[in-house]
Amino acid sequence: MAEAVEFVGSNFKFTAPAGDEDRIRDLPCFVNGNAIVTCWELSAEEFASVVETGKIWISQLSGKAFYPMFVGNARSVREVVADTGITIPRQERE
Repeated sequence: MAEAVEFVGSNFKFTAPAGDEDRIRDLPCFVNGNAIVTCWELSAEEFASVVETGKIWISQLSGKAFYPMFVGNARSVREVVADTGITIPRQERE
């Protein structure tokens, strides 16, 4: 399973509700009041599957609400978030 990872510019961390710490991991993110950015690292097996198929699957466990998302690399996400206000700094590897 992809892991949420810290990144340059992370300024907030969502944590599990009390009692769910054993099944829900912390989610480091950047928040500017208009956008939330997270960074995910794929396992070698997941990465190989994306290279082979060109597909990334996303599941939002949010019930009936579905919020707009943008999936991209660090540079493209930074550019999209810049339109909403303060954005993440350039990353070491983009």
